[in-house]
Amino acid sequence: MKISIIIPSFNRENLISETLDSVLAQSYQNWECLVVDDGSTDGSVKIVKRFAQKDKRFKFFQRNRNPKGAPTCRNIGIENAEGEYVVFLDSDDLMAPWCLEERNKEVTKNQVGDMYLFPTISFNSNASENKYQIIFPKEGDDLLMNLLTFKGLFQTSSSTWSLPFLKTLLFDENLPCWQDSELHIRALLASENIKVFHTLPDIFIRKENNSGNRISNTLSSDFAAILHNYAYPKNKEALGVERFEILRQSVKRNISTVIERAPNSLMICFAKVIKQSKTLNFLDKVKVLSYLGLYFAFRLANLPNIPFRLRALINDRGELKIDEVSLSKADLSKIYSKLKMNNSPLIDLIDLHALT
Repeated sequence: MKISIIIPSFNRENLISETLDSVLAQSYQNWECLVVDDGSTDGSVKIVKRFAQKDKRFKFFQRNRNPKGAPTCRNIGIENAEGEYVVFLDSDDLMAPWCLEERNKEVTKNQVGDMYLFPTISFNSNASENKYQIIFPKEGDDLLMNLLTFKGLFQTSSSTWSLPFLKTLLFDENLPCWQDSELHIRALLASENIKVFHTLPDIFIRKENNSGNRISNTLSSDFAAILHNYAYPKNKEALGVERFEILRQSVKRNISTVIERAPNSLMICFAKVIKQSKTLNFLDKVKVLSYLGLYFAFRLANLPNIPFRLRALINDRGELKIDEVSLSKADLSKIYSKLKMNNSPLIDLIDLHALT
């Protein structure tokens, strides 16, 4: 079974060699790696082409259309992929040596799936504690409800996709943020063949680089767009007069951005979910509307006093809190032992003090 690894890249000359080396070190060898550059101005392109010259499994592509951004690059990768399954990797992420081999085993045993989800680990080498976090659903969680309430999410690299199924979806290239969540929501709506595996995390995601050269745009315009699709009069009864008015005023203050972004808003997808979902009861739907409505309204309106029930959803930077669970020492020890057994340079990512 051939696996296509798709990597969007932009100005990553200081890190992309490590990423590609981690792909090269896979114990499972039947893969291709498509790197799609988003217009880098540093030495990233030379590095990727050097890998491609040494190993034909690496394939370099340049984004050849607008808009700029990771969704477009990922779609170009999908269009050119030749594998049966697809794994997405960011240009600063690192694959554990067993990643593709273990995923291949599970996919081979469960071939009816359209999407397979595996845990990943985020790490922050600059943190003094809680360096290793897992963002992944708990066993028995409702995946759709998790995505709608921003709890127990999963990373882009958590998913191993059936290529034919993925080609029916594709990323929304005009969505400035949360493209992976929006895609996952559509996947959950389109298929019941989603498999979740609570295995040892197999991809390392750098947290300290999230604000660097990741391919993303500003979020404010998208908030306005989401509000536009939210604040229709039909939602007034569900949200209540006070909340609805906050939404309406927020949209009014950002009308030019709303007009520009509205057709491609993430909220179109949320509205579809709320309408079609068989797993969400009425109270769940109101809860989702209330949480999202309050969050986007207060974030966009920059109101100084955040309601008490909303504080639990927002961190000190005014961003949505995402459920993160510290990796247990037992699992961290297993990862350390496995990296040591594979003689992997990724072992340097493990702080030995965290094991004691």
